[in-house]
Amino acid sequence: MYKIISLRNSDSLLMQEAEELLKQVLWMPLGINVKNREIFFSKAIEKYYIAISNEDDTIIGGIIVAPVDQYSLEIRHLAVKEAFQNQGIGNSLVNKVLHEWPHRTIEVIVRNTSIKFWEALGFTKFSDWADHPEFLKHGIRFHLYKKV
Repeated sequence: MYKIISLRNSDSLLMQEAEELLKQVLWMPLGINVKNREIFFSKAIEKYYIAISNEDDTIIGGIIVAPVDQYSLEIRHLAVKEAFQNQGIGNSLVNKVLHEWPHRTIEVIVRNTSIKFWEALGFTKFSDWADHPEFLKHGIRFHLYKKV
């Protein structure tokens, strides 16, 4: 079992642990070295949710949400530790965001490897392929998806 909590900037130890999770799950397997945290963790972040294991209080998943404007939000990053994937944790994190902002459009840049996950949550494709050279060499492409 796990619980989902919202982090604040004052939760610096948990924030560092959550940032490390994102690096380990999203970029390190691709050999991408994230040196400058501001690239991924800007001051515009509105909310940061984490899933914490009830058994040992470790962070097992996280999601970052940032405002685009007064009508829409962007899910910047979503990661779940490999040992905890396919257990509904990612769904719970996204549903927490949808529940907190029911009247906002939610945007997410979706990897080609996770299209089924986002479509199962009701998100729809909004763009053609968008490629980034660092990811393309690993076979990863992106689409912009939205949920209105």
